[in-house]
Amino acid sequence: MDTRYTEVYREAAGEVIMSRTALIVDDSATARHMLARVLKGLDFQCLFAQSGQEALDQLKFEQPDIIFLDHLMPGLNGFQTLEAIKHEPRTADIPVVMYTSQNATKYQEEALALGAVGVITKQVDKEALYVLVEKVCTEHSFNEVANGNGQHAGVRETETDSASRETESAQTSNVVPLHPPKRPTYSPGASDSQSETLTRPAEQRLNALERSLRMTRWLVFLLLLITLVMGLELIRRGNQQESLYLQLEGHRKALQELIDLVEPPPASPESP
Repeated sequence: MDTRYTEVYREAAGEVIMSRTALIVDDSATARHMLARVLKGLDFQCLFAQSGQEALDQLKFEQPDIIFLDHLMPGLNGFQTLEAIKHEPRTADIPVVMYTSQNATKYQEEALALGAVGVITKQVDKEALYVLVEKVCTEHSFNEVANGNGQHAGVRETETDSASRETESAQTSNVVPLHPPKRPTYSPGASDSQSETLTRPAEQRLNALERSLRMTRWLVFLLLLITLVMGLELIRRGNQQESLYLQLEGHRKALQELIDLVEPPPASPESP
């Protein structure tokens, strides 16, 4: 497929899914996160399971809009997990896309027979994935009941419907909408007219920050002053110790001279 169509498919798929949830089932953390990056580009919120059994456990309390299921996993493999999903009425209508590190064509026939909507490889072809997602989202219409029993997508309202009801409610009951305008923010290069619109709490926070900075500067200055005084005191004490040593040495020499005067050293014996 020509790469120039990538953005077209991406936008089309993104408009259809409108921020939905995908469950990625794979025992490889690397593979899970690689696929998640692509799906997040289509506004999917991603859930993760590292085994087939963990996926089945999650599906007891989670209702994703689509499941991406690895084939080769320890314990339950992809086909066994797919079969269990399709046998459970609560999850039977969730679209399942099988993906594998092997040749996708090899597993496609069996996967489709078990109820999968498609098979892709782990070397994700973004264009092919966008096309598949658009197809799945369109066919299953994530915003309507897929099989008429209200078990899957029909139980959820679309974001568009929710936003429309919110707007109508605000207009009819004079209620302020849930999305208030952004409060003005302060920037150093703002003009005087812009700074005048700064809210009082923001001004108070700014003044508190300036006071904190001034106090910090004074504390640093005080610490430097204390360090300087302590250094000078140590130098002074060192000089005093040296002076005391010299005094004691002088006293010792004077005492030795007195001792020599009182008790002259014995004369050496004369030789015969």
